[in-house]
Amino acid sequence: MGYHRTYKLYSAESTIIRPRPLNFYTSAKKDNGIVSIKDAFELYVRNVSLREILDTGAFCYAENYFTLRNEKYVILKNDAYFLTDYAKSHLHECTLKFSYKLLKLNSDFVSEKYLLRSNLNNYKQVSTFNANIPQNAELYNTALAQIKSKFFCEFNRIQAMDETTSQKMWRYMELQNWNTRIFQEKTLLNPIDYSRLKNNHKFDIKSYTAMAVGLGLTISETENALQLSGLCYDEHNNTDFAYKFILTNFNGYSIDKCNEILIELNIQPLGRKTKKSKNFVDG
Repeated sequence: MGYHRTYKLYSAESTIIRPRPLNFYTSAKKDNGIVSIKDAFELYVRNVSLREILDTGAFCYAENYFTLRNEKYVILKNDAYFLTDYAKSHLHECTLKFSYKLLKLNSDFVSEKYLLRSNLNNYKQVSTFNANIPQNAELYNTALAQIKSKFFCEFNRIQAMDETTSQKMWRYMELQNWNTRIFQEKTLLNPIDYSRLKNNHKFDIKSYTAMAVGLGLTISETENALQLSGLCYDEHNNTDFAYKFILTNFNGYSIDKCNEILIELNIQPLGRKTKKSKNFVDG
């Protein structure tokens, strides 16, 4: 004789639900633009529409909102994005709208000794995203228009580049007047890696991502560079998803700040000068 637990999940949209040995039943839903980094990342992995919107590079994560990357709405200060006063009073104009559902949690237990039945009820808040609501659809169109104009700026930067990923990264660094010291500070890679890069050594995606973060490259610039050496982010790999997530939504952050976010997502931080842990996700 023992106890029996049932697992049941119901969701009409992409939702984030923390694993629990409980039954879940939808109870209520409420619109809310706020979403945590962890929930946003999990939605980014699971929700193709959200990923398509964020991968435009037109949004950044500011004060728990995904906001259009425009000085009218956000400012970068002390290694973080903040909403402007205008944005705070016009959230519908510049932020993606997320929702959360209140899910009723039911758990039934049968005691081995006393055969007693206990019903425990409470509610769990989970984040959801629907790309088809008017606010999100309109902002996606705005993002597409924004990246068209941005394309020409990036195109001009690409014209000066050579044919391998390392050569391309090296040219970017030349344009920003990097030296060995700056390279170490902005990538957390070793001094010898700077020499290797100059000699066209081929690195792995993690090292190139560290360079992209230090250089402040956009996701499209980074992916274009990786393709030159036959590399790309694997959409079946959680670590690669995390790299795309920080390049897309935290462009302009220092590598230390990006590593804080990766650690929060349980992903091994970038660079070689960081502490390693067996608890980090690898793949």
